[in-house]
Amino acid sequence: MNDIHRTGFGLEGTTGKDFFEGTSASDIQVNQDLLINPAKLQASRAANEVGDNSTVLELAQLGHESIAELDGQTFVEHQSQTVVALGEAMRSVDTGLSDQEVVSTFLTKQRDAVSGVSLDEEMTDLTRFQKAFSASARLITVIDGMLEDVIAMKR
Repeated sequence: MNDIHRTGFGLEGTTGKDFFEGTSASDIQVNQDLLINPAKLQASRAANEVGDNSTVLELAQLGHESIAELDGQTFVEHQSQTVVALGEAMRSVDTGLSDQEVVSTFLTKQRDAVSGVSLDEEMTDLTRFQKAFSASARLITVIDGMLEDVIAMKR
């Protein structure tokens, strides 16, 4: 891109500027001069030819040329494969997440079934405790009546 861009001319007659700055993927960026003043974009093949965008067309065609470093693919083909691979990876992650949620829900239900409160058991226990309380109350009533009789006999 930089080689092609350097051969063009901007609206102000500028030439020889790189389109990208930086030395690696971690620091590459569009030339700040071009961002500040877009008139310096070297779009024309010749100086002072407003409307000639042959350099920009040549830059656009780079997306459709086979690149040896990309195993003979074009930038467009490589980008398409990258997007497809990313989509497949995301689908795989989504499927795995969905499976994990199902397993988690199942295990939670299993745990609750084992350690949870059974309403039937609780009702049975309440009934048993109520009957035991009634029996204890009856025993106390009988003992109280017998004590009254014993006290009445002594008088």
